[in-house]
Amino acid sequence: MDQLIFQKKEEIYGWILNTITGNDERYYPSEDDINTLIYFVYNGAIIISESVIPNIEKPGEAILNKMSGPQKDYKYIAYKILENKNIEKENIKFEYTYGVRKIDLFVQTENKKIFIECGPTYIKKLIEYLEESNSELWLITQGNGPWEDLPPGLNKCQFFIIKRGPVWDKLFYKYLKIKYERIKDIRNCLNLLN
Repeated sequence: MDQLIFQKKEEIYGWILNTITGNDERYYPSEDDINTLIYFVYNGAIIISESVIPNIEKPGEAILNKMSGPQKDYKYIAYKILENKNIEKENIKFEYTYGVRKIDLFVQTENKKIFIECGPTYIKKLIEYLEESNSELWLITQGNGPWEDLPPGLNKCQFFIIKRGPVWDKLFYKYLKIKYERIKDIRNCLNLLN
């Protein structure tokens, strides 16, 4: 597993659009959301690592038909990665509701929670999932299964693991403070209208 190191904020911006949103306009973030995530990554509050998808067998139609919801091929890959990490089958939840979110796959072990998003997703989820202590988010959004030909420029099938960085607590506190101030300002404006 290799940690991604970004030299410039523009690199993070590009990675977010290409990898998280998949350049799908349905998932494009607000400027505020994207700047928040860039700030967290650039300053070390969030760490992103790239991991290689192991050589797993190609799924048959019967296996894919047992998967629920969209992105069945990515869900299969996630399931096989979890299986390779000796996660017990009964601990793997598909299309799991956690709070107000529907998660493609969710695993809770004795010492951590793993949230897995397959395909393009909303960037707000990254911070929301990491709010949970001992959590990590896996993104299975790029490349194909190891059984397929890779697109030009890609020499491996990878997924991404996102965790809290060493300054998470400090920056998350600042983030919450700013968020609550904005809510207070909105309430004040609404009160003035009454």
